[in-house]
Amino acid sequence: MGKSDNNRSEGLLDLFDMAMDESDEKEGLSPLFSTLEASEKRYLDPELINSGGMKTISRVFDAVTGRYIAMAKLHEGAPKETYDPFICEARLTGLLEHPNIISIHDMGIDEDQTPFFTMELKQGDDLRKIISQKHSGNLEYLEKYPLNSVLEIFLKVCDAIAYAHSKGVVHLDIKPGNIQVGEFGEVQVCDWGLGKIIGKQDSSSNVEMFNPDWLNSMTLTGEIKGTPGYMAPEQVKDGKEKNETTDIYALGCLLYTILTNSSPIDGGTDEILEVTTTGRMIPPAQRFPKLNVPHSLSAVVMKAVSLDQNERYDSVIALRKEVYNYLAGFATSAENASFLRGLTLLYKRNKLICNVTFILSLVIIIGSAQFIINLNKKTAEAIAAGQEADEARKKAESLLIENQNEQKRVAALGIQKDLIQKTIIQQIDYSKPIKSVADKVADFENRPPGDAQMNILSEYYYIQQRYREVYELNKDREKPYYLFKHAPKFIDVPRTKSGLLNIDDFFKSILHFNLRQRDMLEKAMVWDTANRKNFQGYEKVVKLVLSGWNNGLKDSTFDYSPSTKSLSLSGADFKILGTEDMADNRNSLLAPLDLVSLDIRNTQIHDLSQLRGLNNLKELDVRHTLVPDLEPLNQLPAIEKVIVLPKQFSARQIKVLKPSIQVLVQD
Repeated sequence: MGKSDNNRSEGLLDLFDMAMDESDEKEGLSPLFSTLEASEKRYLDPELINSGGMKTISRVFDAVTGRYIAMAKLHEGAPKETYDPFICEARLTGLLEHPNIISIHDMGIDEDQTPFFTMELKQGDDLRKIISQKHSGNLEYLEKYPLNSVLEIFLKVCDAIAYAHSKGVVHLDIKPGNIQVGEFGEVQVCDWGLGKIIGKQDSSSNVEMFNPDWLNSMTLTGEIKGTPGYMAPEQVKDGKEKNETTDIYALGCLLYTILTNSSPIDGGTDEILEVTTTGRMIPPAQRFPKLNVPHSLSAVVMKAVSLDQNERYDSVIALRKEVYNYLAGFATSAENASFLRGLTLLYKRNKLICNVTFILSLVIIIGSAQFIINLNKKTAEAIAAGQEADEARKKAESLLIENQNEQKRVAALGIQKDLIQKTIIQQIDYSKPIKSVADKVADFENRPPGDAQMNILSEYYYIQQRYREVYELNKDREKPYYLFKHAPKFIDVPRTKSGLLNIDDFFKSILHFNLRQRDMLEKAMVWDTANRKNFQGYEKVVKLVLSGWNNGLKDSTFDYSPSTKSLSLSGADFKILGTEDMADNRNSLLAPLDLVSLDIRNTQIHDLSQLRGLNNLKELDVRHTLVPDLEPLNQLPAIEKVIVLPKQFSARQIKVLKPSIQVLVQD
């Protein structure tokens, strides 16, 4: 944490100390309550919309702002010692500024001399109702909230909790009823009444468990410590440390409910207590075999709800990454996926390529089978003709054996082609690609010859557009490298003054890379751009490389204007604009276009550090994206303007930008 974060945490600790210090006789039972001012007749027409164990939530009209908002108040007749915990809940929530955490507007004392606070009023359902309606078979909810859509909601919940943890705050009451889902997909985590500063000791040494309000899923601030079925063992056992892993346990239970539309633990008080404290929760895939719960996510749940806190995920970010990997079609680390499972996921991510390969293989097999049938027929006729037929039969048998061997070789090559992901190729220095590739070529030319050495050397020759060397290196090999058959097409193609293929021919040459060989695509483009002078028409090369890093861009658009140097990307396939963590001095995959304006609306791009190298970029539109952090824009030397949605970022998130960067808020 930086200095400002330490000051924030110390302030929150002071806030809780002030609320819970019962020895302060000057202020009595409620020192925080004494700091509030009585409100004028500002909030009108209260309408009850929810009631919990300690407080009520009403819809009220704010006469000052002219809008409807939500107001939280203690129940009538609530003891005064509950005032400060109630106020602490409001202040703690107000200090957490995040798009997925409910916003607090105002605090005060109502005309009946009880504290209240107001917050934004969201139209929609809480996650508890969504899951309940799905469980009851409501077709509207089943169609609107398929599993993947609810998992996207879960990711946003993880974002909110991860943010709170970064500020030193744990929620301690994560459950479906505390997750609000708006009509347009907004997700907010509510009810921070049990939230605490990490390291803050509870005000009471005795944990009050399993009173009737619990079983009604109603939270009484300051009296109970969680919700049965969603609370971790350390919340049940007195004296156990409650920290970030306690929230991770609750998130695991929340994921359990999302996968099964049912509570993680059923039964009476004693049974819930025993299952929670002994860690005997039944895995969702085992408990509900008819629901076809993904085993990968079932494994994620069970790791998150481990009895031992040290065996759970070490952060909410790690748990979120597991669910994100599942949505993206990759294996989760918790499932310990087998080789066959990895192949299955690979097929699902690349169905079109696999299906085309299968059809081509089937055509070859059918053609070969027809050939064998005809060959056998001719052999039978030759046998009946005597000695001449006998010789013909021997020749036919020889051809048959040769054909069968060829089929086996072709089949083996086909399997090898399906399984290969990318050749083992050494990393290069992306800050000096020409020298780095030349050094690698010299290194491998001096190594003892072998299949691996020749394959890697073939790749480097191909990257350097030395197609004749690729051909010469592989022409006498029994199993030449796959690029060998494409190299002759470009040996005699005219070159530019720099010795390069023109852009159209270069594009055709790298089309022969499998899109899964995204490192090869990127290295070829980086080496080419380091040598090339004229980039007119280069957008097709950039789009091909982007396609390799984004699973083909099947349902997305790439609209580039060379006259204005502006690019518009759209579609859920766009997730990556630069390699992970931008290691090895790599720049953005868009760098060759020398962009001035970039529009990434309606994409799943989330990391702006992947724009590194766009040194002339002046304008960026990030509306309707997954971007959580604008700070990487400070590294772009020419950036002047960024366009965002209303409430897409908090004031604190925008404040990190340099003063020279203008933020435009547009719908």
